[in-house]
Amino acid sequence: KPQICYMLGKSYFHKNSLSAYYYYADSAVYYLKEALNLGFSAPDIPKYLGLSYAQLSMTEESIKSFSEALLTDENDELLLAIAEQYIKNEQSGIAKQYLFRIRSSSNDETMVLKACEYLASIYVEEGNYEDALIEYNGILEKSPNNADAYYGIGVIYEKKGDMVRARAEWRNALKAQVNHSGALKKLS
Repeated sequence: KPQICYMLGKSYFHKNSLSAYYYYADSAVYYLKEALNLGFSAPDIPKYLGLSYAQLSMTEESIKSFSEALLTDENDELLLAIAEQYIKNEQSGIAKQYLFRIRSSSNDETMVLKACEYLASIYVEEGNYEDALIEYNGILEKSPNNADAYYGIGVIYEKKGDMVRARAEWRNALKAQVNHSGALKKLS
């Protein structure tokens, strides 16, 4: 029975990730916790619990599960997931620590770019526009068609009161991604 609960929990998690809605995250949590309660152990249970809790917007439970998962398997996906949860929990200082780890040690360029985007948006929220610009420009060096980076630079110029440069950056975002919702909204 414990192994069946484990398999059901993972199955519900994967069924949930194939769906456009998070109908099955609660079932994934239920069965994974039941497997643990019945004495079953597997190294990926904390990761699946963390991801399921995140889908249910249960931020603190998600952070706790991700922290447990990091003890056995520290990888970029987990580091990014826990950073996202700390951002949602308005603990940007802690999130930055995980994002710095990804940026400095990851070999996965996609993960590094995501970490840089999160760092830049945190810097913008903190009013640290110079560091945010450094992050966004670093993203554009590696990915010249990154619409989110152009959009973020536009937001920085908007906050500095330079609407001409802000609109120019938002137009660059639309050149990179024709339907970028943020740029469309700002330019309308």
